[in-house]
Amino acid sequence: DGDKECVDVVMKNTVLHGGAGEIEQKRNIDSLATCVKKCRKTNQCSAVTFIPNKELCLLKAGDSFVINTNCKTARDGAQSQILHCNEEKGGEDEKDEKKCVFKNTILHGGDIKAMSDMKTLQCCFDKCLDCTECVGVTHYPESNTCLLANKDAYLDTECESAKAGAITQLIKCDEGKDEKKKSDKKKKKKKQGKDKKKKGNKKDKNKKKGKEKGKDK
Repeated sequence: DGDKECVDVVMKNTVLHGGAGEIEQKRNIDSLATCVKKCRKTNQCSAVTFIPNKELCLLKAGDSFVINTNCKTARDGAQSQILHCNEEKGGEDEKDEKKCVFKNTILHGGDIKAMSDMKTLQCCFDKCLDCTECVGVTHYPESNTCLLANKDAYLDTECESAKAGAITQLIKCDEGKDEKKKSDKKKKKKKQGKDKKKKGNKKDKNKKKGKEKGKDK
């Protein structure tokens, strides 16, 4: 038959329960398609239930869902969809790169403000979009902390908090790369400056020794 196109099945008059729980609720959502788009942009979201009469989108994580067709919300026209298919071809890392998402990475310096109780990277990133000077965010999943950063920040993968699972998302991917290059250049210049200083100090010491020897003679 050849490769069949992957299609996520829409389940009408259905509510999804279980899985790894509900990530968040999105209000003023006009369709199931919009609800699914929100899910695709949200870290760990794997399924949705859309309630049309409330314009409510429930984003859900996990995979072992219980399909409920008997509750009042289901009978009132709720629609559900489990996202088996990837929107784009390519691996998870490729998708993340297109969204300017960097795993095990933090934005160092350029802090605007820190916020608590941010359960997902998307919630954190939405706050950045509302802030004119924000160029990116770092989300710490363990503590649900969100850090907004300005253009002075650079990507850091070496510190402990980065290695512990921090996730960074930039508004523009190039900005992070440029900032990282600038940071690397600054570090190199500092190192070169220190090396020159050391060489200068050695020369001065050698000159002093030469003068002292001349006096002794």
